[in-house]
Amino acid sequence: MKIAYEPHPVSMARKAELQAAGYKILDARFKPPGAVVAQPDPVVETKAEPIEPTLAPIAAKRGRPRKEV
Repeated sequence: MKIAYEPHPVSMARKAELQAAGYKILDARFKPPGAVVAQPDPVVETKAEPIEPTLAPIAAKRGRPRKEV
């Protein structure tokens, strides 16, 4: 198994990329002497589009349903 020593925190995109390539991710501070720590490629994260509110409000049910008498 290949080991990638990455400085933490690792972004979710970088983690998925390394796991797909077959790497196990460890924090860079645990690397043995002489091991090379690869600097992560910058990941461009996009902002999510805003969600439009619905017309009808969602009524959340709380607690147990009442017994029918």
